[in-house]
Amino acid sequence: MERVVNGPIPADFMSNFDNRIKSFRFDVGKNELLVLDQLLLPHKIEYIPIKNTKDAFTVIRKMQVRGAPLIAIIGALSLLVELTELNFTRNDDLILFIEEKVKYLLSSRPTAINLQNALDTVLVASHVDGDASSKKNVLDSILKLLHDESEENRRLIWNGYQEILNIKNPSSKFVLMTICNTGSLATSSWGTALGVIFSLHQANHVEMVFVLETRPYNQVRCILTYFSLLCSMSVFL
Repeated sequence: MERVVNGPIPADFMSNFDNRIKSFRFDVGKNELLVLDQLLLPHKIEYIPIKNTKDAFTVIRKMQVRGAPLIAIIGALSLLVELTELNFTRNDDLILFIEEKVKYLLSSRPTAINLQNALDTVLVASHVDGDASSKKNVLDSILKLLHDESEENRRLIWNGYQEILNIKNPSSKFVLMTICNTGSLATSSWGTALGVIFSLHQANHVEMVFVLETRPYNQVRCILTYFSLLCSMSVFL
């Protein structure tokens, strides 16, 4: 998404992360990845260590991690964490390793198109001559995926925010509806539909939000309860 409505986006737009639920914690220096167990929300906050692609496969398959953009990021980051600890004497060995891990991760959620797209990018990065540069290219491509997903999400929120404000009656607030979206728990940033809603809420333009979907495992209802409490936002479930 390249188009920006009424751009450029102000530097401080959605820059306050105090109320954002952290769906994962990633420290590139420590090579450490933790993901929030979303099945436990809103009653318990617990992070699961992801030390390799097997761990990522498990949390994706069990739906402890959900949301297409977030699944893609966690899958890619799990590969980064595992790959960082390994060395390859031949470039062909690196490529074979990446191909096997990509196939394995894709089997965790075969319908996840974001995961497919992200891992395709990683595969392309692995096909570079030179052993050392190939591994670095793969790691850099994964870090770029994380950065780009966050920036794309920010542009989406800004565009939605601007378009909705164009139809706002100055004397009233919005009553909004969303279907199956859990904001920052579905992305690496603020979320898609709920991200737009939260940006409007921060600007005091929202009276009420109706949430129309609860699947899977009544998960959306539970997560949005937690989210609304954090954000002091009125939500009707």
